[in-house]
Amino acid sequence: MIAVTEFPFFRTKILQAKSLHVFGLGFEQRCLSYPTLLRQMNPSPSQVFRCLNPMASNLIWPLRTKHDEHWAALSKQLPNTQLCTQDQLAVELKKQQPTSICLDVSSLARFEIFALMDTVLQNTGSSRIYAVYTYPKIYAYGSLQEPAHDVKFRFNESLPQHRRVSVIILPGFDVEYANIALTFLKAATAVEPNVKWLFSYPGEKYHFYDRAIEAHLDIMGNSKETLIKLSPFHNRSS
Repeated sequence: MIAVTEFPFFRTKILQAKSLHVFGLGFEQRCLSYPTLLRQMNPSPSQVFRCLNPMASNLIWPLRTKHDEHWAALSKQLPNTQLCTQDQLAVELKKQQPTSICLDVSSLARFEIFALMDTVLQNTGSSRIYAVYTYPKIYAYGSLQEPAHDVKFRFNESLPQHRRVSVIILPGFDVEYANIALTFLKAATAVEPNVKWLFSYPGEKYHFYDRAIEAHLDIMGNSKETLIKLSPFHNRSS
């Protein structure tokens, strides 16, 4: 991965040709980094700016308001930016093919990135496609979502009563879902479960793993030894 400003022809070709830039709103400040950079580089009038707003319906309210704040800031930076859905983006691409397409995936969930790439690849021909990503200075810690009320567990009838159950939890960044699972298991068996934690974040960037660990420290208890054994980073010194 190289810096956008160091990419060959970014300023002379992409920003001067007929290019489409697709942003993604999020609750972290980094969703504004690429739009801010574009503004500073004085893109030509031929540039087209579109913005996705993939906000989860159960995102907690303080973070939902961040989407609105960031949209206000983005539209001030690049006034010609239009909000759109992926379906609307597909229709637009079918009508007109840009020379280059730059996708800012910094604030998109993995499934949203896959869906966006599929939309673009299915509806473009000769356009060059670039992915842009911004690392955050800080993460939003704590609860990110209101847990869904209809979480279903399909194994409750087969759980042995009054016997300790061992469970491996593969958590994400949001601690509430791990809390729900542990609470359910304890209620179903009447015994505190034996928990092993597997934070399986691939890649070379340690901060993904570190962020998830930090969010779950309060409910992990004394599971750190098991955590270290199962961690994909357990042989690393940092």
